[in-house]
Formats: sequence, structure tokens, C-alpha cells
Amino acid sequence: MSMRRDDLSKPTSTAPLRLGVLVAMLGLASIGCSALFAQGPPPNHEQAPPFDCTSGYGLPIADTGLTILGGGVTFLVLAGPSVDAGGGSKKLLAASVLSLPFFFLPLASTIYGYRTVGRCRDAERAQAARRAGQVR
Repeated sequence: MSMRRDDLSKPTSTAPLRLGVLVAMLGLASIGCSALFAQGPPPNHEQAPPFDCTSGYGLPIADTGLTILGGGVTFLVLAGPSVDAGGGSKKLLAASVLSLPFFFLPLASTIYGYRTVGRCRDAERAQAARRAGQVR
């Protein structure tokens, strides 16, 4: 079955589903750097040999930027004219479901990132103190 270009612009019953899948994929892509790449100290870092974890704030700072950007997009979508143009709660619900992940996913990653970096720095300080105690 071949589709003409005119057919692609006509809404079909699967158009909302495709839009939802696209938005879900974009939402998953906006999860955030810290959630994907930050590594905390090992659970037994007190007894562990030297370890490596994320001690720099680069990832959480990038997530903070994504959170601000996602919050702006969410605000524009929820306060925009398409929600106020009628349709009531259905449009508001759809706008909320489609836009809120762009704010809350990076926000969760930001919080996770700052906590992970803080735990890593604490563990590295404790490890340095244990080494200094052994050297004396």
C-alpha cells in the first residue's frame, strides 16, 4: 500500500499513539547524565581497596541545565494557548502527561547526581584518612 504525501498529513487513529511513543522516547532520552553515568562508591568502601567513583560535579550540573530547560518546556506547554483553547481537562491532562517527564526525569537525575557525588567525596575523604593513619 503506497501513501501519498497528502495522506501523511491527515490525522489517523494511530497518530496519537505515534505521538505518545515519540514523546516517551524523548522523555527517556532526557533522563539525565547522572542517572546514566554517575557511579557512587562501592557499598563496602570502608574495607575496599582503592576505588573509583564520580567525584566531579559536571554530570549533576549538566542535569541541572536539563532540568531548567525541561521546566521551561513544561511551563510553556501547560501555560500555552493550546491548553486554554478549549477541550478542558482532556487537553490539560494530555499536556501534563506529555510534558512533565521533561522536567521530572532530569530533576530526579540531578538529585541522584548531587547525592552520588557527595557520597563519593565522603568515601574518598574517609579512604584518605585511613591511608594517612596507616602511614604514621
